[in-house]
Amino acid sequence: MEVSSRHPIIRFSSGERSETTDEIVNELSLRLSIGSRVLATVVCSPDHLEDMAAGYLLTSGIVTDGNPIRSLELDPAGDTMNVELEDNSVIVDMVFTGMRPVGCGGGTLLFSDREVPPSRKGGVEISSSWIAECMKEFNRSSDLFARTGGVHSAAVADGSRLLATREDIGRHNALDKAIGCIYRSGLPLNDKVVLTSGRVSSEIMLKLVYSGVPVIVSRSAPTAGALAVAEKQGVTVVGFARGASFNVYTHPERVIF
Repeated sequence: MEVSSRHPIIRFSSGERSETTDEIVNELSLRLSIGSRVLATVVCSPDHLEDMAAGYLLTSGIVTDGNPIRSLELDPAGDTMNVELEDNSVIVDMVFTGMRPVGCGGGTLLFSDREVPPSRKGGVEISSSWIAECMKEFNRSSDLFARTGGVHSAAVADGSRLLATREDIGRHNALDKAIGCIYRSGLPLNDKVVLTSGRVSSEIMLKLVYSGVPVIVSRSAPTAGALAVAEKQGVTVVGFARGASFNVYTHPERVIF
């Protein structure tokens, strides 16, 4: 399935009516299956589906260092990702908390009720000039948004440059795709920075905690719930990063002014 398609529209502009077409983002209901058991269904953009699956499972606390992904295979119909873990049996006894995505996307966000990783210190430092330059590059990289206006963007950077940028109809999905790309490349995540176009809510923060990313920079706002988790878990939250301005909400020791 293509990531977007053309749709006929009637456009009204400057007092004039015209018939034309507009580029619209497509949606896919992707089932995630582990050991022939469908664990979750995610409504997402139909691209980078291996990254989507890997990121979702990692940021849900299902995939861990001790139980990594062995293989990812999209079925011929293109709507089910078959996942093999080192130990598939772990999901049988695993207890999950289910959360509905707020404001975009669809499906259910799952979070393992296992103990979250301990609070982290250090990991990466970023300068005020880096935030401005990296966000500028991040905004320029949002090609599908420029064409459709219908997606969120997320990226992972290493403190000097963007390593992976992904777009999706859901901000959670875009984050999962970007993190999943880095996970699949074999790079560590505990010294990386996430950039996002969307607000930083508590479920976004839980995804960072499970993946081990210590810094998030957003051009939007955080919620109080997200900041409570970030403060406890040692995550630096930077919001309203626009131009040369930004707000640091938690753990400012990683930001060099």
